[in-house]
Amino acid sequence: LDSPRVPARVLWAPSIDGGPVDSEIASACAAAVGRLAAEGVEVVEAQTEISAVPGAFLQLFFGGLIGPAFRPLYGTDEWDNVTDVLAVMLEDVYRRATPESIYEARQQAGELSIALAEMMDGYDVLLMPTLAGQAPAPAGHGTINGTETPNWFRFTPLANLARRPAGTVCCGFSREGVPIGLQVVGHQLDDLAVLETLAVLEDLLALNPTAPDLAP
Repeated sequence: LDSPRVPARVLWAPSIDGGPVDSEIASACAAAVGRLAAEGVEVVEAQTEISAVPGAFLQLFFGGLIGPAFRPLYGTDEWDNVTDVLAVMLEDVYRRATPESIYEARQQAGELSIALAEMMDGYDVLLMPTLAGQAPAPAGHGTINGTETPNWFRFTPLANLARRPAGTVCCGFSREGVPIGLQVVGHQLDDLAVLETLAVLEDLLALNPTAPDLAP
């Protein structure tokens, strides 16, 4: 990747599901995409939306992946050692998850994959914020414009559900010095385009890879 190929045409989704995005994140990501456009890359803003990602992800991740690993602890004294936020999510899934709901979530993931393929047709990669909100304090939820929300991470599951290569590059820092990420999503099996676009953005933005000192 010493001489990464610059993408010719990219799709830019400021909010792929149409929901709210933290203003600092939105501004930093838009500025980074603008830098690509200034280099001659054709940037097209997405006109369609993809939603229902968190529901399918929570069913598959908590119900079918980590949920069974924690299940033996449920109802025992060891459950008290599970962080509150995770415990609430797991308990909710334990009440609702069934073989049928897991199957439906897998079907939904397949539909999301088809929708994403159609959306990205004709573009080298998809660009969007890595997170919708600011990272949380320990055991808390992230925030969008100062308000806590459980959906602060809702942009990250899409690539996993749709089985697409993806990566993130730092495109700025929040007022508190926390890195802000711009996510690059590629076509199925096109890992190289993702890596090259990430490398191009790293070179173009030329940010210090070390976050500002957050010590008081």
